[in-house]
Amino acid sequence: MPKNHPLTNSQREGFNQPTIINLSSIVLDHTSNSILHKGPNFTITTNKIHVDDIISNIEVALKDFNPVEVKDIRQDIAKILRNSKPPSCNITKEEKISLNNLKKNKDIIILKVDKGNATVITNRAEYDRKMEDHTNNSGCYKILDTEHSAKILRDVTKKIKYSSLDIIKKR
Repeated sequence: MPKNHPLTNSQREGFNQPTIINLSSIVLDHTSNSILHKGPNFTITTNKIHVDDIISNIEVALKDFNPVEVKDIRQDIAKILRNSKPPSCNITKEEKISLNNLKKNKDIIILKVDKGNATVITNRAEYDRKMEDHTNNSGCYKILDTEHSAKILRDVTKKIKYSSLDIIKKR
């Protein structure tokens, strides 16, 4: 029986690398490959700090503090925000252009695979046809009448209203 040998670091690196599966009729250029190889979980840094969002989230968090502490915390946060600088961009200008071109291309669709670290590019017409076939022929889906949907909405709303969750009752 063969002995199990641990993987070396270079062997291990290949397992978690994002994969691109191109099922479409387009040929990806080097820059498109580069941006897609960053993977479906890659996040592009923003070019500005969203001060309004930060302040509104902090205000919500401060509602249970005493007023003296709140004043001091607000001053500290204001100082931090005044001195903060947006992060530098983590993609090249060419990658940004390529990503925008991929987004604008209505003939393809780019999907994250359910399991694994992969991205699939497929022709939109083929994808739409497969989705149509799946929803019509699988026997898993049926069209609900609006009366049934309204009843479900009323039932869910009633259950939420009488729920023991405090956060829902405060709304």
